[in-house]
Amino acid sequence: MTTLYSSLIRLHALHAGLIPQTQGHLAHAAFLKLVEQVDPDLSAALHDANARKPFTLSPLHGLPAPHRGEARLRAGHECWLRVTLASDVMFQTFINRFIHGDAHPTIRLGTMEFGVSAVLTTPGSHPWAGYTTAEALLAEARAEDTIALEFASPFSFSLGDNRVEIMPRPEMLFGGLRKKWAEWCGLPLPVTLERDWLRENVLVSEWLMRSRMLRYGAQSQIGSEGTAIFRLFSADVDVLRTLNALADFAFYAGVGRKTPQGMGQVKRLDRWTPPVDEEEDYLVE
Repeated sequence: MTTLYSSLIRLHALHAGLIPQTQGHLAHAAFLKLVEQVDPDLSAALHDANARKPFTLSPLHGLPAPHRGEARLRAGHECWLRVTLASDVMFQTFINRFIHGDAHPTIRLGTMEFGVSAVLTTPGSHPWAGYTTAEALLAEARAEDTIALEFASPFSFSLGDNRVEIMPRPEMLFGGLRKKWAEWCGLPLPVTLERDWLRENVLVSEWLMRSRMLRYGAQSQIGSEGTAIFRLFSADVDVLRTLNALADFAFYAGVGRKTPQGMGQVKRLDRWTPPVDEEEDYLVE
């Protein structure tokens, strides 16, 4: 049985200072450091793995508006970071750092050091926290023909040769989730959906997105964030349940590239109403 975890780490700045507007790579390094303090071998394996890594990280949430690519924090400023894990061993290693580690654990992101106020994983403790199993996702999958997703951090899909796609093309989004499901869960889906089928039978009916540039040190990555609604053109219950299970799985798996460094954070929405009389906002900036 594969258990999927989403933990929210509440933080407070221990001193005043500046932090880059893009900190996903800093969160990635900090997470590996946390794992290393409990299990150095596991940290090394995660750092060196060529396969998709069984975790994602969010950017820091709750930062003040940046100025010239940096946010200025005062001592005591509160924010939060999210980590998702697809391994019981990794979760126990991660949580043990806070249970059996220092009485006042800290996390360093670049030059900023944060104290850990709380770690929330229990479903209902925060909209971005929770846990489930792959088996439960399949058992509870709905047969709905409309799926609304919130892309809470920029996503992009690799096209090779340093080219990326920043639109939520269904064959890339659901095709990528299907592949990650196989890697993370190892549990057969009710139906195997090929990319050509997804391209022809899953359409984006509404979307409200903007592009955003992320700067990882000297490197830049472009992506899109916002909301999209997908219409599923199938009467087959198993097909609909498969796509709905993948949409629910996205909460833990993320979508697209660099999910261990803050990109591709996704949450399913029960309903979404686009703004009225703002047609221009539907264009990617």
